[in-house]
Amino acid sequence: MKDLKRREIELMSKVCSRNGVPPKLGRMLVKLAEKEAYENNSQTFRIKEYQSLINLHFKDNE
Repeated sequence: MKDLKRREIELMSKVCSRNGVPPKLGRMLVKLAEKEAYENNSQTFRIKEYQSLINLHFKDNE
């Protein structure tokens, strides 16, 4: 779990520096987007969306 969190922080830093956004603001925006997406969609819609993302990533890896 530590490794995953470390990689997430590194990626966030790279993306923020590339786009000229302070890392703290980047983290806040991601958390806000996750919260809004979770609250505004039904469970069924989220499951379908997650399934389509999984299928898309499996197609890319094949």
